[in-house]
Order: sequence, then structure tokens, then C-alpha cells
Amino acid sequence: MSANGQSAEDFLSQADQFQLGHLWTEAPHPKTIGLSQLINLNPQEAIKSFFAVDKEMLSFLATQAQAMSDLSKRIEACFKRGGRLFLSGCGATGRLSLVIENIWRQEHKNNPKADQVIGFMAGGDLALIHSIEKFEDYPDYGRRQLKELGFTSKDLLLASTEGGETPWVIGTALEAISLGGECTFLYCNPRELLEKSLHRCKDIFNEEKIKKIELASGPQALTGSTRLQASSILTAAIGMALFYPSDVSKMEDQLKQLKDWYLQLDHHKMIPLIQKEADFYKKGDFVYYTPSQQLAISVLTDTTERSPTFNLRGFDNKQDTNHPPSWCYLAFPGSKDSKEAWEKLLYRKPRPLTWSEVKESAGEGRLYGFDFSRDVFNWRNLKGKDHHVFKVWQKEDQLLFELADQQVFFPVPKDNNLVTHLILKMLLNMHSTLLMGLMGRYESNVMTWVRPSNYKLVDRTVRYAQQLLSEKECTISYEALVKQCFEMMKEGPTEEAIVLELIKLFSQH
Repeated sequence: MSANGQSAEDFLSQADQFQLGHLWTEAPHPKTIGLSQLINLNPQEAIKSFFAVDKEMLSFLATQAQAMSDLSKRIEACFKRGGRLFLSGCGATGRLSLVIENIWRQEHKNNPKADQVIGFMAGGDLALIHSIEKFEDYPDYGRRQLKELGFTSKDLLLASTEGGETPWVIGTALEAISLGGECTFLYCNPRELLEKSLHRCKDIFNEEKIKKIELASGPQALTGSTRLQASSILTAAIGMALFYPSDVSKMEDQLKQLKDWYLQLDHHKMIPLIQKEADFYKKGDFVYYTPSQQLAISVLTDTTERSPTFNLRGFDNKQDTNHPPSWCYLAFPGSKDSKEAWEKLLYRKPRPLTWSEVKESAGEGRLYGFDFSRDVFNWRNLKGKDHHVFKVWQKEDQLLFELADQQVFFPVPKDNNLVTHLILKMLLNMHSTLLMGLMGRYESNVMTWVRPSNYKLVDRTVRYAQQLLSEKECTISYEALVKQCFEMMKEGPTEEAIVLELIKLFSQH
């Protein structure tokens, strides 16, 4: 449920359904304790500790060949009967759904097969840039989006949610079987933890028609930041099942190759890029990410996910003349206008929502206001400010990262677009997380700049404040912190760190 316009009493009356601290994806990872201090004092060790969590996730994924093989067979059967594959998700899992559709479209450009895979997310394509108010917490919205996309009894839905408890995703899964189709539900926490405490999860686990794939590899490198390893393992699992043969031994080989490709990289080469970008932001400068077309959606995903994770200004929209510019932005200098830029980004025409109740916030006009075309350098209000170009390109079997005088290459497989995108995603996740450590946007490995925009994030904000207060030997009740959190939210969205504000206020008592 959205936190905006609600009261502390409303939240507390149902808090047990939004208190998620017992879930693996919400727990602090022991290998990254002190991450914010490390990136400032010992960047090599910060890279090493973050990389250790990626390695842990890839090692777990390598044990899941049978589940991936079985999923691959279900996808093959769907295509053989003339059905389509639908991919649903919310937030990071919504973006991964669009990424996988995007890769499929690249592989089947100008081919009718391109339309066999349909990725969609809570709030429509515009939610790639920012979440649409209220969507995540309402299963009926998920049901409605799937139905309006034309899902039929021939089709297969892969519904993914890192936590395993997102109401919108649960809604899409239940709607798929109610329409006579098939559904596989993918999630990253142990089933027993979800079933024990969250009523909405029981509807999924008690439904025999829905297949389940549990990918619980452990906590995230940054506490609760499921855009990291949880969304990576889901992207890899769904992508491997879609693009590779269903034979178990061949699937084992593919999973091993992914792991080997990533582990052989010299991740420490990212340090100068991380430090350079942080230096620019500290001076008040701005950065434009300019990716090659085939990589653009993965670059956009990482840059837009920084906003909700670290309470940064979201991408500015041409319709908002007074919106302060975001620190970074995407640019397609070769696109003549916003419409062309969006079609290049998605490899198809955008699918914004046309519902009357969200048309202003999620419709076509709003979507095209996020203009990545060559005009972006003119319409963004950066007069008197320096901006820098961060180039992300692929040259055959090399990924190129270039920012100012820093240029880094990483080897990637020449003809394996899925693995290239996965490597790019994990490198950018590492880059942006450690970058935000240099910018002071988390403490140790705890997100102190959480934006409590829904009940799940209210709980996360309060839990983090309570945890950090306890480290100061200050014991404050959950209820008291919730009430103060809602008081702080009454004035609307803020760029302040509410976790830190709560700590400051209560540590003085």
C-alpha cells in the first residue's frame, strides 16, 4: 500500500504484513559490513567484498540447472502450441522483464518471432524511469495489466519478484491461471519464511496450477537492495531458460560459462571510473550516459534505479520546468526526437498505460517527456554547469567504459547477448553502489537514504533506523519510530535522509 496520504495508525494496524526483516533479501550480508568505509579508505577491498557476494550468487545459480532446464521445456511447449511468453515484474523485476524482452527482440529483429515475448511491469513502460504511485501494492492492477495485454489460455507467464511477496506480481500470477494459461512464479526467499508470516503468499503457494522456482541465494551486497544479486539471479535464470536448450547437461555448461566469464574479469579496473564520477558530482557537475543501442536498456536500468535506492532526484521530464536536474541522464545523440529514442531503446513502440486514473502520470505524453534524443543536451537546464559523457559501448568481444580520461575494457563473449547484458548489469550494479558509498548515501552496508514511498519501504526505513540506533545503545520502539516517520512524510517527498533524521532525533532523547 502507498504510504502517501495514509496514517501511522493505518500502517500499524497491518504492519505484520509489511515487516520483512526476517527475509533473506532484507538481511545485512556479513561479507559487506563496513562497505561504505571501505570504498572511501580501501577501494580494492570494497571491490573484493562486493564481488564475493556476486560470486556467491553465481555459484548458487550453477546448482539450479535442472530447474532452468524444466523451465526451458515449458517455454518450448508454449511456443510450439502457438502461445506467447509473458514476463511480469515490479520495480527491478519489471525492468529485468523488459530487458529480457529487449534481448529477444534484438535476436529476432524484423522477424515475427519478435512478438513471442512480452515483458511488462507495474505501471507500464514509463515505470522504467520511475515507479507509478500505488501500483506495487495492488494485485488487481497486475491482473488488469495482464488481461489488457491479451493473455490467453495458450500463453505462459513468468512472474518474478525478488522478495516473493509483491502484491502486484502475485496478482499477475493468479490472473494468468484464471484466464486458463500457465504460470511459473520465481522468487528469492525461502518458501517457509514467506508462507509463515505473509497471507498474500499463501494464495500462490497453495495454488497447484502455479509452478514455483525458489532462487534463495542469500542477502544482498547492500542490505535490502534487491536490484543487485536478487534481480541478477532472476535475469540469468529466466534468460537462460529462454535462450538455451532444455537439456540439463547443456544448461549446466551455460551456467558455468556465465560464472567463468564474470569471475575472470579484473573488477578493480572499475575503481578509477567510480572515483571520477563521484568527483564530478561532488563538484556539482552532471553526467550523461551514452550507450550503444544494444546495451541501452541495461544502462538505463542501473541509472534510474539509483533514484529510489539512494533518494536521488529522478530523471527530469520536459513537462516539469522547475524540476531540479538529476545527477545523471541517458542520451541517444543519434536520435532525432523522443519518440525515436524510445523506440530505439525498447526495439518496439512504447506501451504506456492509457487508464484514465493514471493517464497523466503514466500515459504517452508523460513518457515522451523523458527525452533521451539529441535534444537532451539543450532542454535540460544545465546552464553554467559542466556535464560529462560516460560512454558504454560494445566492440565485438569487448565492453568499453569511458569517462573523461578514464577508459576501461572488459572481455565479453562475442555472440552471446544475454551473457553480455548480465556482465554489464553486474558491473554497473557494483559501480553505482560503490559510487553512492563515496557520496555518503549509505552507512556500512545499510541504506540510510531509503525513500518510504510505500508500506514495505516504511518498514525498511524504520528497521534501519532502529538497527543503527541500537548500535548507539539507544532503544526505541518500532511503534514510536513509525509514528515519527509518518510525521516527517506529511510534508510530502523529501530529499533528506529520513533514516538519519530519525536517528538524529531519537539519539538526542
